[in-house]
Amino acid sequence: MRATRSQALQAPGLKADYFDDDALQTLVTTRVDSQVDFDWEYGRPEGTALSGDDTFSVRWTGTLTAPVTGLYTFTTSTDDGVRLWVGGQSVINNWTYEDDFDPLSSGTVSLAAGQTYALAMEYFEGPGLAHARLSWEYPGQTRVVVPASALSHDDGPFVSGVPPLVATGTPTDFADATSFLYEGSNPPQTGVAPGTLEVRLVAVAHGRVLNRAGAPLSGVRVSALGHPEWGETLTRADGAYEFAVNGGGVVVLQFEKAGLLPVQRGIQTPWRDWAPVEDVALTALDTAVTVVSANSTALQLARGNTVTDSDGTRQATLLVPAGTGATLTLPGGSTQVLSSMSVRATEYTVGADGSKAMPGALPPMSGYTYALEWSLDEAISAGATRVSFNPPVYFYLENFLGFAVGGAVPTGYYDRQVGAWQADADGRVVKIISVTSGLANVDVTGDGVVDTGTPLTALGLTDEERQQLATLYAPGTSLWRVPLTHLTPWDCNWPYGFPDDATSPPDEAPDDDKPEPNSCKTPGSIIECENQTLGEELPVTGTPYTLNYQSDRVPGRTSRYGFQVAVTGASVPASVKYTVVQISGAGRTWRYAFGKAPNTRFNFQWDGRDRWGRLLQGTTKFLVEVGYAYQGVYRNPGGGGRSFGASGGSMTIATGDRQLMEVFLWRRWSQRVGVHDALAVALGNWTLNVHHTLESPEGTLHRGDGNRQDSHATGAIWQLVAGSGSGIADGGVATASAFNVEDLAAGTDGSLE
Repeated sequence: MRATRSQALQAPGLKADYFDDDALQTLVTTRVDSQVDFDWEYGRPEGTALSGDDTFSVRWTGTLTAPVTGLYTFTTSTDDGVRLWVGGQSVINNWTYEDDFDPLSSGTVSLAAGQTYALAMEYFEGPGLAHARLSWEYPGQTRVVVPASALSHDDGPFVSGVPPLVATGTPTDFADATSFLYEGSNPPQTGVAPGTLEVRLVAVAHGRVLNRAGAPLSGVRVSALGHPEWGETLTRADGAYEFAVNGGGVVVLQFEKAGLLPVQRGIQTPWRDWAPVEDVALTALDTAVTVVSANSTALQLARGNTVTDSDGTRQATLLVPAGTGATLTLPGGSTQVLSSMSVRATEYTVGADGSKAMPGALPPMSGYTYALEWSLDEAISAGATRVSFNPPVYFYLENFLGFAVGGAVPTGYYDRQVGAWQADADGRVVKIISVTSGLANVDVTGDGVVDTGTPLTALGLTDEERQQLATLYAPGTSLWRVPLTHLTPWDCNWPYGFPDDATSPPDEAPDDDKPEPNSCKTPGSIIECENQTLGEELPVTGTPYTLNYQSDRVPGRTSRYGFQVAVTGASVPASVKYTVVQISGAGRTWRYAFGKAPNTRFNFQWDGRDRWGRLLQGTTKFLVEVGYAYQGVYRNPGGGGRSFGASGGSMTIATGDRQLMEVFLWRRWSQRVGVHDALAVALGNWTLNVHHTLESPEGTLHRGDGNRQDSHATGAIWQLVAGSGSGIADGGVATASAFNVEDLAAGTDGSLE
């Protein structure tokens, strides 16, 4: 029988919605908080997209499980207002500003042991200090913060049309469990020819698409660059999607919807498993449009709307020199010359969610700084792949991050045809010193002195351009100046580094209940001491067979569905902003944010179900990631004139500072979770001693007699088929020949060459 939504998808912690106002209206971040125990002081919650340190609100929702029967007293400590409901009953209602250092509000409610109750807590922050804490006390327990072990949340939603899984006593086969996505009469992933997706290679990418307000975006077309044979799918009302591919390599996913700028993400795909994808956000085109004539006799100007966020104010400006022509490159390679252009400038990197909106993931050494799309309405209508200019046009932007005048502006563009960033010629940080006779006097070398002659000529900075600068910017303004030969997504990103004291999280694998392969046994009932299991063996009368029972092969063995994660060690670098734990498996993803207290541990418990609420048989692979968040530190670009994506030329810290550039150091582990459930064999949790089950992904043979055999314990087996000899002519014995293998390459399908 298919489980209900509330039964199927319970996950640890509370769902936390963060709003960029004090009235629970402007949702900017949704995440999971393991408990409500925060002291933000004069700052904002780390890891959220809140724009300021004050005037925000939070709603926590989920369920609470009562450990004992009795009267419970719930206490909140908040600055400022708070409301709390337990089991639908209003327990605390203090929606007011607070001036006390530790204002407390309390209320009582009777709860029954083992029962779960809906819980909702709302909080708003005004000016000044900010903290929020939820505690309880009950018979036998003095006041403590409500622990994570008592809190859970509904981790849905269910999707209609998902077929149930049939319990067969064998591990769930990934390909069988997900084939409905692209096979059958009406699959959600359309355009897939039969046999295109191979059972041995198939992987399923999953994630969400949002708009720039953080709300789910439905009807977004999801496909793979260069793989039309895999078809396409559309995001649902909750913004979620699943997209099946042949795994084993990097796949570039494409996200497209009319009226919004497309986004691509390259992901590493496994074989026969899920591939989680971080949330992406699609951006609407800027509303400001400027019509520019081609081959004009005078310099022309195009500007986007002014943009402001916590990092500053800026306005993208394009100067089109006299005589500039524009040509579209159309699909198939043909070209079209334009007589006029409708120009728009749309910034991707505005606001705290700008990284989700980037046209493609940045190169590893490129620090998140500034990206925009210079676009032509005519090119979008024609489906053009490129807009080229001759001569170049010049892009200007206020130096809102304060990089040094005279320094390079590392510049690259995103090539959607190949799904990658490409380095282009560096720009230059320049400064307007003064204005004389209507011309801007400019410093392009950083010495504070007006430059003339060769320095300006080398950059192609003409009097016509200086005249326009004098009308646009006041003396003292510093700007980024970047030459553009074509219109695409452009990115100005400086290289970055970590603070000097930065370290990775502790190298401590998750602690789980994986069975010991050679656990000692005691006589009588079969007790495996290290594994803490009980076994029984009963003869089947009249046969040579036995029925066997093992307590770790039953659904009640919940310890096999969880593990403990070491978030921090005995010491934590002072520069750590906060810590995160990301866990993904069974098509589901959890993200938990923590502070930076030493020796933090987190216990994760899985309910055994996939993203559609279906119980899985056997073990499932989970990816566990622990990250330390740091404020990125910009480095000075290297030389060479094309420094985009390259490491910094020196360890000198650049003057720029992007408040929103958080960088992470990660530890990652692969963890198998779950049990071999003997109940599905239909012998009442007993197994026949000669009936064995092989769990191939884990390499474990679950024997019917209660024992286990692990293929990994046998070690690798190598067999010489050729080589090692001293030389022989064609037609001789291969093992006597003399040759060496210099390189060995693996294909995405597992072949070696």
